[in-house]
Amino acid sequence: MDDLHAHGVRIIGNLADRIGRPVTPVAMTADLYRASTKYHQEPAKPEENRKLAARLAHQGIEALRDLADEIARTGGRGCEQETLYDEVLPTLPGLLKALHLPGSC
Repeated sequence: MDDLHAHGVRIIGNLADRIGRPVTPVAMTADLYRASTKYHQEPAKPEENRKLAARLAHQGIEALRDLADEIARTGGRGCEQETLYDEVLPTLPGLLKALHLPGSC
């Protein structure tokens, strides 16, 4: 999981590119983003982030395109993952179990 903002989406995509393997993001969903508290930014930043998110919604990692689209559609603001611990941590075991990773029990 990374922060729910355009740069977080780009970071996960860059990671997948660098390791040459698919990356399965956990708790990086448009629904979680919608329910999150967005942080305040300098006035020019949201527009820059909105443009990046719009590009990533079409060209970014497939698993995060819905999130990128939601970020772009709602103006480019972001959310730090630390503000989501109360929502994510109780569900994390189930999210990870649902991945059915090869070699896992």
